[in-house]
Amino acid sequence: KVEYDLGAMNLTSVSAFETTHGSSRADIDGGNSVNGPGFIPFPSDTTDSVNHLRQLTQELRLASNETAPFSWQAGAYFFDSELRVTTDPGFAPPTTLQHDNRSWALFGQASYQASAALTLSAGLRFTDDRKNLRVVASANTQAPVAVSDQQPSWDLSARYELAEDLSLYGKVARGFRGPTIQGRDIAFFGPASTANSETVVSWEAGLKSQWFAR
Repeated sequence: KVEYDLGAMNLTSVSAFETTHGSSRADIDGGNSVNGPGFIPFPSDTTDSVNHLRQLTQELRLASNETAPFSWQAGAYFFDSELRVTTDPGFAPPTTLQHDNRSWALFGQASYQASAALTLSAGLRFTDDRKNLRVVASANTQAPVAVSDQQPSWDLSARYELAEDLSLYGKVARGFRGPTIQGRDIAFFGPASTANSETVVSWEAGLKSQWFAR
C-alpha cells in the first residue's frame, strides 16, 4: 500500500500478488476400496490438485482530505487470475483445466453533511467481468467456454444523529457477482456448466448507539 498526499486529496495505491498450489483426496460417496463402495457401484476416490494459482490485484483511488460538508473518493480496480487444476477420478485419465478470470471496475462515492445531524452518501461502481475455461488434458474433448458480463452497482444511505452516541441510519444498495464456469464434470465425461450473473438489491435500516463510554 502506497499513499501520497496531494494537499486537497490523497492518492492511494494498493497492490497484491498471490500464488499457491495444493491437492486433496476424498471418497465422494462415503465408501472405500476395503469395505466396498457406497451408493456409487465402483470405488469413487478422487483427487483434485491446484497445480498453479496466480492472482494479481491493483487498486488506485483518489480521496478528498476534507471531511465536511462534502467528501468524496473515486478510483479504479483491476483483477487478473490464472488457475490450473487437475481432477483424477480414479477410473479414467486425469483431466487438467485452465481457468482465467479478468475483471476491472471504476467506482466513486460521495458524502454530504446536509446539517449538523444529517449526512447523505451515494456510491456507484461499474464492473466488467470475463472468465474463460479451456481443457489442457482430458479424455473428454470439450470446446473452450467463455462467459462475461458488465453490470453497475450502487448504494444510497443516510445517517441522522439523535445525540452524540445515538444515530439512525438507512441504506439501499445493489450488488453484483459475475457469471461462473464449473468444469469439474469434464473429468466425469460431462460438459462444463455455467451460471449466470447474480444481482441483489438490499434494504437496511436501524439504530446505532455506544454504551459505557465505548
